[in-house]
Amino acid sequence: MEIEGDIYNISVFFTSLAQNANRIPFKGVETKGDSINFRLQSDFYIYSFRNKWADNYSKLQGSLSVDTVTTEYILEKKLLDHKSAPLNEEINFQSNGTKLYGTIWYPETIRNKGLVIVTSSGNADRSASRAVAILFSQMGFTTFHYEKRGTGNSGGNWEVATMKELLADDIKAISYFCEKTGIPLKEIGIKGSSQGVTKIPYILNGLANLSYGIVVSCPGVTLLDSDLNYWKNRNA
Repeated sequence: MEIEGDIYNISVFFTSLAQNANRIPFKGVETKGDSINFRLQSDFYIYSFRNKWADNYSKLQGSLSVDTVTTEYILEKKLLDHKSAPLNEEINFQSNGTKLYGTIWYPETIRNKGLVIVTSSGNADRSASRAVAILFSQMGFTTFHYEKRGTGNSGGNWEVATMKELLADDIKAISYFCEKTGIPLKEIGIKGSSQGVTKIPYILNGLANLSYGIVVSCPGVTLLDSDLNYWKNRNA
């Protein structure tokens, strides 16, 4: 669980890389005094969490209720240990006159194998793919994730950009990563989820020497249908 924000605006997210879950937002976040409650909706169940902060906000003591079953737990705050994270490098590059920002993560032993995480829909910055980037780096891949135009530190506006422009940014990012690291395209794969998956065939066609694509939560629709679905959900 990741709890972020301040006393006026708190968000809670669930991440489990083993279940391909990355920053799934909790719903119904309620705070009062030292209490914080929230729930997670799955396909079949509602997971209700009721919590109290303890030991000067270093621990979260609470209970989880699912259907008729309730269990108690204590969660301890995990402080970020930057020393244990893989070596990384903050970079920026130009794409069609727009400056985009990203991070390259280097494995402990360089294997000349690369992986680029393709951006998806919405306004998430690269922090949404940070855990995945680190995981693949720890597995021996030099990994690159970046912020599409209009997110994080990157310039531009993704909401008015055409899909053709966003695909051009993806291809530019991969080409930049190839030149920056010296890893040939034939040793680089790409990974995407949701709309990022929909873009993978286009990117593989645009850069024929790319080794492979990894797809997670693949939509079985066209890019246009994906965009229209996102717009309808956002404006429902």
